[in-house]
Amino acid sequence: MTDFLIQHIQYVTLAPHPERNSLDNLFRLLDSLDVFERDRMLTWMYLAFLEAPVTQGTAETEEERLELRYNKFEEKFRHTATGVFEPFLVHAVVTYTLAYLRECGDRACLDAVLHKSQSALDVLHRRIAEETLLPEVGEAMIGNLEEHINNLHSDVELARQRYERFCEKVVKPMLP
Repeated sequence: MTDFLIQHIQYVTLAPHPERNSLDNLFRLLDSLDVFERDRMLTWMYLAFLEAPVTQGTAETEEERLELRYNKFEEKFRHTATGVFEPFLVHAVVTYTLAYLRECGDRACLDAVLHKSQSALDVLHRRIAEETLLPEVGEAMIGNLEEHINNLHSDVELARQRYERFCEKVVKPMLP
């Protein structure tokens, strides 16, 4: 796959629309997505913003666990945005997510995705060894990444569909 969807191209080449690239609009659009799909779409954003997994004790179902993780992501993301020009941060995160989703949906890019994922695993292992990341926290993140790596080849078509849905449901409404 060498094709980009038009919404993707427009989003990364146009300046962010201040009202449409707000935190409130981003989370309204993300809230409208299926819980399981949203979780897979935001995998790398979770790695960027969430060090510790959300306490799982209060979640009775997988859906509730994913909602807890998403809510923690939203909380940390909103905190990060304090004092930052919101459209810039929202644009950066959406652009990064687009790149990740598109790359995972392209068979020609699987080696690069695998390499990046393996590098992230190496960083997590190193941080655990250096004691800058708690083992119980790092091990959960490592488990998620290993699952991602193991499913890369079989999930290419699903990743392409996620990319298309993200463009349609999140990116398109954010365009000027």
